[in-house]
Amino acid sequence: MWRDARSPSSGWLCHIKNSYKFKYKLAVKQAFRAYENVHCDELGEHFLNKNIPEYWKLWNKKFNKSLHNTVKIDGLNSNKLKAEEFAKIF
Repeated sequence: MWRDARSPSSGWLCHIKNSYKFKYKLAVKQAFRAYENVHCDELGEHFLNKNIPEYWKLWNKKFNKSLHNTVKIDGLNSNKLKAEEFAKIF
């Protein structure tokens, strides 16, 4: 409907679109905060109950993100070859 009206930037139709966009973004933000609070509470409970193995399992699940992404420079896989290529450029 909004697109059919040629995407107006003012008027009642634009106001309706913007209000629904705001409500959607607010709902996403609230859902994210609720999700974060559940896990923080769960972490705190494990820590306070001295359930250390479960605490660390949850900690690693939540915060330990894999950083092992392979970086390719001009299709090179070897770290030595990538360093040499990088040195040529700089």
